[in-house]
Amino acid sequence: MIIKLKNKQFIEAFLVAKSDKHLNNINIDSLNYCKMFNNLILHNIHQLNINQNFYVDKLTGAYNRKYMDIVFQDLNKYQNYSLAMFDIDNFKYINDKYGHLMGDEVLRQFSKVVLMANKREFFLFRYGGEEFLLFMPDTSKEEALVFVKRLEKL
Repeated sequence: MIIKLKNKQFIEAFLVAKSDKHLNNINIDSLNYCKMFNNLILHNIHQLNINQNFYVDKLTGAYNRKYMDIVFQDLNKYQNYSLAMFDIDNFKYINDKYGHLMGDEVLRQFSKVVLMANKREFFLFRYGGEEFLLFMPDTSKEEALVFVKRLEKL
């Protein structure tokens, strides 16, 4: 059963209810029960979108400094971690010679490479204009060096 979750203007999501029973046990009562959660689910979707927009740098897709501050408040929950700082060389020259649109593209591509190479729960933060910080929880210094060396080759 598919239930449309909509606000007053348009459909925002679909709720899929599936039964693992051989005979379908989804009926009108279960449909009405699911519909009761429409506003709660829409509220949670909106909160997720607000949080994502609030904590993610729109240009690069990396987390911003606001979120970095939140993550770093809880450093004691990690047994070990590694950090890597990245500063894009000659970025001012790129902006001056090729324009800010090209500079933006360099930032996007750098972030994309790091995020795509990341196979674990690493956090990439845009720390400053062309400065990034990679937080690697539960990662030894040796593992971090291997990862960063792999990034250098990409």
